[in-house]
Amino acid sequence: MKSAQKIEKASIGKAEKWLVDAAKNVGLDIDGFDHEITNEFINHVMKRHSNETTEKGSGQVVVKKDDFDKIPALFRRSFGWQEKKRFAA
Repeated sequence: MKSAQKIEKASIGKAEKWLVDAAKNVGLDIDGFDHEITNEFINHVMKRHSNETTEKGSGQVVVKKDDFDKIPALFRRSFGWQEKKRFAA
């Protein structure tokens, strides 16, 4: 039997004010929350999405270990003004 792995978390940034406000509009209080990734997430991605042959064969980009360092910037960039406007009530 495989032994359980301890889940480790890494913060990739706080929830921004516009997201906190949008969540509040639907009854959620996420003020002070962090966006996090876990070691299980990283293990899954590396196991399933780092094989060059498989990923290229399905038209996907291969994930490399150093790509995880880029997540905070990609996350901030992915929510542009259009998404902020869409989530605002």
